[in-house]
Amino acid sequence: MIAFIIFFIGAFGIGKFVLSKLRLHEESAAENAVVAIGVGLGMWCFALFLLGHLGLFYKWILLGTGLLAALPGAIYIVKGGRSLRLSRPNFSFSVFEIVIVAVVTGIFILTFISCFSPVAGGITNDEIATHLSVPKDWLSHHKICLLPYSVSHLAGHIELLFLWFMAFAPEYGPKLFTWTCFILCAILAYSFSKGKVKRRYAAFGAVFFIINPLVFRESCSAFIDLPSALFNFLAFWSLLRYSDTQNNKYILLSAFFMGVGCGAKPTNFFYVPAMIVVFALVLFNHKTRILPGLKKLILFVLLLALFGSPWVARNFVLTGSPTFPPPLFLYAMNNDKPFYFSGKPFTKENATDIYTYYRSRIQQHGTGLNNFFLMPWNLTMHPESFSIGDSVGAIMLSFLPLVFFFRKRPLWTNLVLFFGVTAYACIYFCIIPEARYFIPAFLAAGPLAAWIAEMLTRRKGLSMLVQMVIVCNALFALAIA
Repeated sequence: MIAFIIFFIGAFGIGKFVLSKLRLHEESAAENAVVAIGVGLGMWCFALFLLGHLGLFYKWILLGTGLLAALPGAIYIVKGGRSLRLSRPNFSFSVFEIVIVAVVTGIFILTFISCFSPVAGGITNDEIATHLSVPKDWLSHHKICLLPYSVSHLAGHIELLFLWFMAFAPEYGPKLFTWTCFILCAILAYSFSKGKVKRRYAAFGAVFFIINPLVFRESCSAFIDLPSALFNFLAFWSLLRYSDTQNNKYILLSAFFMGVGCGAKPTNFFYVPAMIVVFALVLFNHKTRILPGLKKLILFVLLLALFGSPWVARNFVLTGSPTFPPPLFLYAMNNDKPFYFSGKPFTKENATDIYTYYRSRIQQHGTGLNNFFLMPWNLTMHPESFSIGDSVGAIMLSFLPLVFFFRKRPLWTNLVLFFGVTAYACIYFCIIPEARYFIPAFLAAGPLAAWIAEMLTRRKGLSMLVQMVIVCNALFALAIA
């Protein structure tokens, strides 16, 4: 646990140093902390990538590097603590708010305790087969090396972060890291909402994400979806900060976060078109001239490609494919010759069998144009059709469709809509609509649902109904937890 604290203090220190050099500072202390930790985690990913290829995965080197990074982090925390002024809340909690706080606290406690339970499932469980086995084996070899199983080529940035924690807490370290990312996502969702809705409803930007059963059930596991979603949402947050400030440094920050996110989980590449659409809409809203706007878009894409390239380049050099399993079109470009993973041939038939299996899991409700439009309903009512089968709750379906009934919407709500719809279309038509792949979209949708809830409460007689819907969904989530 001490090593865990040292790591995050170090990540905060690294991020704070980088942000100070960029002269980027947010008004909210919580927002500042999450963004700094996000930058620090990203820098840790690249540092561990380098250490691994140099064969320096030794416990004393990892701890020494962590302690070295923690020194400036501790200094920043002490300085920040002295200047931080805490004031007592000037409002009382209603019964409704007490219930929500109790539910959220219960979910946090239950998921935290669950982090210390043993991992269940066999080798077919991704949690064991890839996310834990790969860093464990790399740690035993003291370097990033070729492993005898093909799925090891799916590993990326999050597995490197898991490796650091496994060096000191192999049983619970990776799961506790995922849980911490869950908390960081919730804090960022609240901070993002705070300047856009009233303070009481800003909290629901985080609550709607927290009470999503798919999300909180993953928060106590060694899956990589929540950590990668944190990077994804930080990239989206950075573009909206650019929209507010017109500070070009946020373009760099967004490209950095998105690049790290793509290196963390290959499916995040399918969020890149959504980021480009959002950035283009921001430039259009600010009436940026075509040529300067195009230059900024190209710069953003190039920076994103640079930050997202290490794992893709490594896989391509070793196997000829950027990921595992290889996309089928690569076989056509390779004259249907097999690719070699871990020294073993992987033929087009092998890849087709895997993709056929993936498609079979979502055949009933996840294919075709009709299901594309019915996905919000299907995902809510038929979760068993989308991989692990965890319910996503009904809170998003309860509020999000109502956004189209509000004609006057602020820019940020439209950007969230375009971000979510574009990413959803790319995932649905280009790969498979697995529920876990939508976690970054759920995170962005939380503040939007909070805005809708606030708008509804302004209508006469709807306030009590809105509170009942939220309480019912929260209690449902707690029952599942």
